[in-house]
Amino acid sequence: MATTASRVSAQTSDEINQRLRCQMEERLACYQSDPDQIESGLAELDRERDIERTLEANAWTLAFTGTVLAATVGSRPS
Repeated sequence: MATTASRVSAQTSDEINQRLRCQMEERLACYQSDPDQIESGLAELDRERDIERTLEANAWTLAFTGTVLAATVGSRPS
């Protein structure tokens, strides 16, 4: 079984993995040449994480609400 760190790349084609690797290396080279971009990159990751948390909370709320409604609002006899 693949480790967590390699699970996705093990299931992805070599062509796509190579393209992703090249993109990562390009970004790292940009950050190396302009370290001030690191702070803005980290801030962007924080915003993405906040959005992801919000979406997860919304999904949980909808699932919970659906479960409660299903349990409390039974089918009505015809």
